[in-house]
Amino acid sequence: MTANLAKNKNNLSLPKNFAKILKEEIANGDASPDTVKTYRQQFKLFVAWCDLHSLKLTQLKESHIKEYRSYLVERRLKVATISLKLTVIRRIFEIAVDRGIIKFNPALRVKPPSERRDPAAANNYLELEEAQQLVDVLPTGSSVKELRGRATPAAFGCSPPGGFNGRPGLSPN
Repeated sequence: MTANLAKNKNNLSLPKNFAKILKEEIANGDASPDTVKTYRQQFKLFVAWCDLHSLKLTQLKESHIKEYRSYLVERRLKVATISLKLTVIRRIFEIAVDRGIIKFNPALRVKPPSERRDPAAANNYLELEEAQQLVDVLPTGSSVKELRGRATPAAFGCSPPGGFNGRPGLSPN
């Protein structure tokens, strides 16, 4: 990057005042100590990965960031973790561009992978039998609290046979 950098074996380095730079730049100058620590740790891990692949920070391309993303996916990290790591990288390179250290941000267009979700896991409704069990335990009185307790399930079509207080409800059939 520039002459004020502490160098490692592959000339990959962080400014000596890296924590101060992060504190100034992240969260509009109001980054918490934990945020600064997270950014430092995540970026050091990325630098170590670059070092392992003999890559210089000033010569990275978008394809290198995508390789890193693939590496993270292969390690089976959660999408949120990968997203955090890519955000840190993108933000730090954005700072480097703003400070004239590099000309472009190689992480700018690299997005985290899509969430891997089991469609069956998003099944957030009651089965007919479960709805009936709910209805069976609803209060039967006429106080405001008891009426409110019956109103919510009724709004979703759950009502006991014969309805509430003799009024017919919606039937699942």
